[in-house]
Amino acid sequence: HMTSRGSRFNPMAGGAPGKDSPEWQHTTTKNMRNFIRKWGTTVQHDSHMKPIVSPKYNIGFVVENCDTHILKQLEPWCSDIYGDWVGHKGFGVNQYIEEEQPNTKYDLGSKIHSQHIEPVNDIVVRFDCQLLNASNFQIIVNLSEILEDSGEIGTMELEIFKLEIKSLNIDEKELINSKHTEGYVF
Repeated sequence: HMTSRGSRFNPMAGGAPGKDSPEWQHTTTKNMRNFIRKWGTTVQHDSHMKPIVSPKYNIGFVVENCDTHILKQLEPWCSDIYGDWVGHKGFGVNQYIEEEQPNTKYDLGSKIHSQHIEPVNDIVVRFDCQLLNASNFQIIVNLSEILEDSGEIGTMELEIFKLEIKSLNIDEKELINSKHTEGYVF
């Protein structure tokens, strides 16, 4: 049985035993960001390694004080993001789209909007990015599960986040690209 000779630890690709190659790191990061864009969560499995599919909601972030570094962290986690992108921030957003677009099939230009556009998302989450930290970022990471467990139509607050929930429609069925879905429970 031959093992795969991938690029993860390959010295010819910049890796070494126990050291991931830059090419592998780039590919893994790109794929994870696209998985989050599609499913709204990271890859999850139960104890038998069966995939856990969390609900996928149509979520829009309305952000204040968002720089391009924070935009890069937030963008995959929402369907749309609305912010104050004037002046140097607007230049930064354009640069972000230019750099990130080759890594995804999602049209980033159509998901990043001015704060002057009224959000059309089923769930709108408003917050000040200056108040964002590693702890409350976990609310974003776990938002699908939080909404599934305790979300209801109306408004709610979680730490720095103000949520307006117009609908809890889920979109996973539209995300599965297969003609053979009979027998699957959604």
